[in-house]
Amino acid sequence: MSLDRSLRTPRLRIAPVTRQMMSAAVKGRAALEHSIGAGVDEDWQWDHVFHDRRRVAVADRPSHALMIHEADRRLIGEVRFEAVPEIYGFEIGYAVTPRYRRQGYATEAVGAVVRALEGRGARQVIAGCAMRNVASARTLRRLGFTLDGSNARTGSFWWVRRPGL
Repeated sequence: MSLDRSLRTPRLRIAPVTRQMMSAAVKGRAALEHSIGAGVDEDWQWDHVFHDRRRVAVADRPSHALMIHEADRRLIGEVRFEAVPEIYGFEIGYAVTPRYRRQGYATEAVGAVVRALEGRGARQVIAGCAMRNVASARTLRRLGFTLDGSNARTGSFWWVRRPGL
């Protein structure tokens, strides 16, 4: 189960990372910008998606999607969604470039991805965030996630969302 097409929200296009995007990214910023039809925000960290260990997994079966701001035509972040077969669901993660934070983009993009995964049969979606990351905790609560546990050693909270609860 993965995203096989772009998702649209009122302000964003959430584009699954494809082989073509991976090939373009290897060639550099200009090639990636041409491939996705948008500029790459200066603060976006390439290694979240386009580093060597992820290239094969991302290209063969998308597990990442790019958040593209439609009005600004800018790549402003990403959503990661990796299958966790033992829970019949996914672990999700996300990042938004600093200039676009605190404007609801994470809620918008992650919500669209979570709904798409649940529509394809995911029984639950889990997410982790640092205990001190208040903004991320708010985002997860807004999306219907509930606190499932914590790990003081790593300083993280774990959240879960189950459809229909």
